[in-house]
Amino acid sequence: MAERKMPDSAKSVPMIAPTPLMRRRLFFAILSVLLAIAVAISCILYYYSVTQSEYYRAKANSQQLRSYTISANRGTIYDRKNKILAQSTTVWDVVLDPKYISENDSGNTELICRSLSTILNKNYLELMEACEDTTKEYYIVKKKVDKGIRDRIQAFIDENDIMPFSISLMETSKRYYPNDTLASTIIGFTNYDGDGVYGIEAYYDDYLQGTDGLI
Repeated sequence: MAERKMPDSAKSVPMIAPTPLMRRRLFFAILSVLLAIAVAISCILYYYSVTQSEYYRAKANSQQLRSYTISANRGTIYDRKNKILAQSTTVWDVVLDPKYISENDSGNTELICRSLSTILNKNYLELMEACEDTTKEYYIVKKKVDKGIRDRIQAFIDENDIMPFSISLMETSKRYYPNDTLASTIIGFTNYDGDGVYGIEAYYDDYLQGTDGLI
């Protein structure tokens, strides 16, 4: 019986040990890939941290910060004996941030609306509807409340651990005339925005207005 010959492909192929030249080539190939990756990462980091830094800083600030105008206290008007004829007193605007409440304080929404409706004599359902509009970051509940009301709201915030920015008490001012209508045609008066519209209040409006601040 004839003996069957094994095909050449079935014969074992001897292993060839890598030469120093092959090792160097492999080393430089891997090193080149790592260097290319490092350069690409460095370019990306430079682009975002240096070239586009102002853009992303502004974007981050717009998402994390809120800014509000603080109305300057209007100057005081005196008579020739240094008695006060008109002066400004500090009052506060009560402001809600519906977007912030929905994202950070949603569990207190009903409590906030119910308490503010009681303290400020506002409609509870209207406040709830305002809080549901999460596209807004600024909803004025009531303007120019006095210190007693402000203190009650602040106490409510502290006692119930209401998150910052859910309710803001923004300082502003209100014009006060100690002598009521005495010499009112000369002294004049201001409108709701605090601008002088008659008499001394209007004539010296640029001097009395002051400069608004920012928080």
